[in-house]
This record gives sequence, structure tokens and C-alpha cells, in this order.
Amino acid sequence: MRSILIFSWFILIHTCLCYGQNEDFKTPQTIKTLLPKSNPDTTHLNLLLQISKSYLSNKDKRPTDIDSALLYAHQAESFSQSLKNIRKEGFAYLLLAQIFNEKKDIVHSRVYAQKAIDYFTKFGPKKELAEGYITMSKNFESYDTGILIKTHLCEKAIEIFHKENDKENEANTLKELGWLFMLQGRMDEALGKLQQSLSIYRAIGYKPVQEIYSWIGVIYTQVGNYNEGLNYGLQAVRIVEQLNDTSQTAGEIYDYLAITYYKLNNYYKNGEYLRKALAIAARVNDTNLVILLSNNIASGLLLQNKPNEGLSFMQDVVKKYPNPKDLFSRLQISTHFLSIYLKLKDHNNATIYANKVIAISAKFPELSPDQTGIYPLIIRYFFEIGQFEKARKYLEPYKEISENSHLIDELQEVHLWWFILDSARGNYLSAIEHYKLSKMYHDSLFNENKSKQIAQLQIQYETEKKDANIQLLTKQGLLQQTQIKNAQMSRNITIGGILVLVLLMGLGYNRYRLKQRINYQLKTQQDEINQKNETLNHLLEEKEWLIKEIHHRVKNNLQIIMSLLNSQSLFLDNEGAINAIRESQHRMQAMSLIHQKLYQSENIASVEMESYVHELIFYLVEGTDVGKRIRFEQNVERIELDVTQAVPVGLILNEAITNVIKYAFPGDNTGSVFVGMKRIPNDRISLTIMDNGVGLPGNLDAFKMKSLGMNLMKGLANQLGGIFAFKNGEGLKIEVDFPYVTSTKIV
Repeated sequence: MRSILIFSWFILIHTCLCYGQNEDFKTPQTIKTLLPKSNPDTTHLNLLLQISKSYLSNKDKRPTDIDSALLYAHQAESFSQSLKNIRKEGFAYLLLAQIFNEKKDIVHSRVYAQKAIDYFTKFGPKKELAEGYITMSKNFESYDTGILIKTHLCEKAIEIFHKENDKENEANTLKELGWLFMLQGRMDEALGKLQQSLSIYRAIGYKPVQEIYSWIGVIYTQVGNYNEGLNYGLQAVRIVEQLNDTSQTAGEIYDYLAITYYKLNNYYKNGEYLRKALAIAARVNDTNLVILLSNNIASGLLLQNKPNEGLSFMQDVVKKYPNPKDLFSRLQISTHFLSIYLKLKDHNNATIYANKVIAISAKFPELSPDQTGIYPLIIRYFFEIGQFEKARKYLEPYKEISENSHLIDELQEVHLWWFILDSARGNYLSAIEHYKLSKMYHDSLFNENKSKQIAQLQIQYETEKKDANIQLLTKQGLLQQTQIKNAQMSRNITIGGILVLVLLMGLGYNRYRLKQRINYQLKTQQDEINQKNETLNHLLEEKEWLIKEIHHRVKNNLQIIMSLLNSQSLFLDNEGAINAIRESQHRMQAMSLIHQKLYQSENIASVEMESYVHELIFYLVEGTDVGKRIRFEQNVERIELDVTQAVPVGLILNEAITNVIKYAFPGDNTGSVFVGMKRIPNDRISLTIMDNGVGLPGNLDAFKMKSLGMNLMKGLANQLGGIFAFKNGEGLKIEVDFPYVTSTKIV
């Protein structure tokens, strides 16, 4: 019975002290300043979600903060539906479930948690699905079927976190699952999950693991292994003090360690850690917990035979907390004052508190397990004042509760009281029977405890004896093996030495003859290789010279064509024709630059794009009257492209930049142009040309345009095997995503 009461104590303390951990977000007011500036798109939706989450995560949140979180979450829900953004709609549902759970609105929290689970199951991501399971689990109580549902949901979340390699969340949920197993009395499973959680925390370097150490200590204490319980409890306290932790969890850890000392009959240490827990409970103004811990301290003082000190302590508690609203707190105060006054033989004051305890007892069912902490005190009170018949009224139900719950310790006490009662009434035969039963239960309890102790000592003795015999036999075996090995080693060394000497002599002569033959063959082969290398080097130099000459002549031919076109334009009056010739000149210059780069470079197979883009932009700007109206920004990685890719890329750049200069900034408008090229995953390259000019007209579809420039860019993108895309908003953004073909030197 005592173990059941102690574990109930564990659960009550944990329930009083548990608290949530919040992420550290920016303040809602800071985020709200960005909301009017955002466009009605995904950015606006993300801001709504973040504002709601920051209200919910505020450590000092008030009811009005929860209402604000709910308001913005509903706005995010509606906006995500209007945008048909399924992913963000799922986030909104998850956030709403968490908010309603905070408001204790379990019905709505379950509805939205299920919606979030359905969305993330279908569309992902998986981590948010696991969060949905955890949020749903918080909507069930930790008893009856509710605790089974919570356990199942936590197990599903752990499976996802493990697959997604989310170590911290996996450890957090394993820790929660361990606690749920503790509540169900599944101590072996609880211990396994908590140790698994602790192992992951250690692996990722997570240091605040004091609560897990404390819970493992609770399990060991509960199953009777007080030494291990004390060891883990002290480790938990050590971490608390290293981290200077003064949170409610620290108070819980102190209290659990105090209970372990109580089980070890160390009432001094029990009181020391109870007072540390009490200081934390008083700081956070948790009245019910203060009273519970104070009563436990008073119990320890009674066990140390210090009733006056216990009385003074409890009187101070009542002065600070005169009228607790909680029924259990009032019961605790009354029972402890009754115990103290009975210990002091002050029956007048004992009567006052006995009446209070009897009044509170009447509020519970007669055979409720809660009465096991009430009936013994009432019975003891009536026995001490000699009112045996009134004691009999409470002795009957107490006996029935003890029999139903198989509480041997309590049954021994019940029959002892029956013996005293029958003796006082002169019913000696019944008194003798009750005395026999009391003795039987006492012997049964004594024999059970002794049997456990003897069995434990016997096992310990046999284990130590067996270990000693094993160590002795092991040493003897090792000694014999060593002697045998030494003898065999001496013989083997002698024989092996002779064989090795003979082999070395034979091998030495054989290697000498073989080396002579190999040296002759190698010299012949090296002469042939040197001759071939000279021939190949000569051919390679000629080939590289020819290719450079080809690039040089191609570049010169393009320059000649550009000059011819320029001369031709002097005889034209049509502005459109002149512009067409100029655009053709620009395209030829883009190709000409590539061939110039190739014949000037050591690598005649590829073009270094960073310098090429810079020179091309310089040429296009110098050939126009742009001046300083348009500012060009470049962010081009050091990428070398094969000539088959460099030419289309150069032509795309030429078309895009020319169009920007001509159309993006009409009149005297100023602005900027960004040109970027970088490698992206999957061995691809991203080319971006972006301006902040006027963009295309809103009703114009660039993909349906019949202009030569747009068609040329799309055709060149297809030639590259890439994807051509544009975005028309505040300016025009052109993107080409194409595979990177690694060039090789010509040999």
C-alpha cells in the first residue's frame, strides 16, 4: 500500500509541476510592422502564421495573447485557402489545434489536430505530421483509455522523427513516452525509453537532461532498488546545480530525491530536499504544492520524533496560506495537525482537527481508496480518547478496503485494533482470533521481507562465490596456456629460423637474376615511351596552334562581318533596319568575345564565364547612351563552359541585357540590373538576369510574344537542354536552368 501511495505522490507532484517549453520568437509587435508592407502572397501568409505563433509562444502570455494568436491563425487559415496553398493550410490547422489546446477547448483542438494530421499524411512534410500526433495526444487525459491513446500517438511520432533523423524531437518524445509508461506501471518499458532518450541527448550534446535522470531514479525507487534510485536522483540534482536551474522542474527533482531518502529512512536528507522543493513552489506561488510539500516535511519531523518542531512549522504554513480552496490541501493540513496533536497527547486540539478530518472524509465514497489515508487517523483518535464504538464505525470499511486491495501491512494493523476493541468490550474469544490474524499478517509480512532479503543475500553470495571460482579457474587456465604457448613458441622459432634462412638465400639469388632481366626490359620500354611522347607532344602543340588559329580567324571574320554591317547601316534610312543591324552586331560581338577568349586562353576548349560576362556587359553599355542611369551588378561564379554551351549563353545574355537597356528604363528613368550565374544541385547551372524597371505590360504573355529576341532566347534555352522562365512583377526576371556539361582539353 505504501508503494502505491508513494507512486501516487510522484504523479501528483509531476502534474503540479509540469510546464511547457516555448520557442524564442520575435515579438508579435515587431512582426506586425511588416504585415502592411507585404504583398497578398505567401510572404503575407507566413507573417500571419508567425504572428500567431509568437503570441502563443510568449512565456508571459495572458488570455488576450491567446485570443490574438487565435485571430491571426484563423486569418492564416482563410488566406491559405484563398491562395490554395495546401502546405500552409496544414500549418494553420496545426497552429489552431495548439491554440485551442492552450485554451482548454479540447473539442476544437481535436478537430483541428485531426485536420492537420490528414493534410500532412497526404501532402507532408513528415515532421509536421509528427507534431500533429503530439498535439493530438495532449487532448487526452493520462488515465483509462486516454493514456493508451496518448501512448499510441507518441509511438507514431517517434517513428517519424527517427526516419527523418530529427534527433532532438525523437529524444523529447521518447522522454514523454517513458513518463506515460511509468503512469501505467510498465516500469521496464519506461526505463528502456528513458535510457534511449538519454542516449540520444548525450549523442547530440544536449545537456539539460536532469529530468530524465530524476525519472529513472523514480523507477528504481519504485521497484525497490533504492541505491540506483539514489544514484540517479543525485546525478539529476548535480546537473540542476551546475546549470543553476531554479525552475519548477528543479523543484520536482528535489522532491523525487526526497522521496528516495524517505524510503531509505534518512529523514534528515528527506527534509533537506523537501525544503529546497518548497522554496521553488513558494516562489512560483503554487499554493497546493506548497501545502503538499509542507505536510511531507511535517511528516518527516514526526518520524524524527520532533512533534513540537512539526507543529511550529505547520502553524507558519497556515498563517501564510489560511484558507486553501483545494479539498485535498485542506485534508492534508487537517490530517497532519491531527497526527501532531495525537503525538503530543493534546486531545483537545486533536478533537478540533479530528472533526475536520471526519467532515472531509464524508465527502468521499465510504470504500474509496482515498480513505486509506483518512480512516487510520480517525480510528487512532477514537482509540486514544477511549471511544471504541465510534472507532468501530470506521474500522469496518477500512478492513474491507484493505482486504479488497490485499494490503497486508494495513490488515495487520486492522486486526490489532479489533483485538484491542474486543478486549475492551470483554469479547475475549473474538479478540484472540483477531490477535491471531494480526500476528499471521505480521509474520507473513515479516517472512516476505526476510525471504526477499535472504534470497537477495543468497544470490549475492552465490554470485560472488561463483565469480571468485571463475576468476581462479581463469587464472589457472591462462597460466597453463602461457606455459604451453612458450614451449611451442621456442620450438617453432628454431624450426622457423632455419626455414627462413634457407628461403632467404634462395629468394635472394632468384631476385638477383630476375632484377637483371626486368631492368633490361624496362630500359627498352622506357626508350620507346620517350620517343612516342616526343612525337605526341609535337602533334599536340601543332593541334592546339591550329585550333587557336581557327578561333582567331573566326573572331576576325565576325569582326569583318560586323564592320560590313556597320558600313551597310550608313546607307539605310529605315530606323527598324538600322536597329536590326545593330542587334545583329551585338550578337556577333557576343560570339566574337567567346572566340577571342578561346584563342587567348591556355584552355582552348572552354570559356571562363566570370570575365566573359564582365566584358560583354562593358561592351553593351559602352555602345549605348546609358551613362550612369543603369547600374549593373554581377555575381558570376568561376565557371568554365564548353564552347557549345558558352555561345548560347552569351547570346541569351546579349538579348536579355539589350532588351533591358532598350525597354526597362524609358526616358531618363534610373535603375539597376543584376546578372548572376551559379552552380545549383544535380550538376546544373542557373543563369539569372533581373531588373527593377517597368517590366512587361500586365496583360502581355511573354511566351506568346512573336519578337525575335524572345523567340531567340527560348530557342537557345532549348538548345542548352534547359528550362526558360520569367517573372513579371516589379521589373522583369529571366531565369535559365540548364545542365552543366564539363568541358575537356583537346588532346
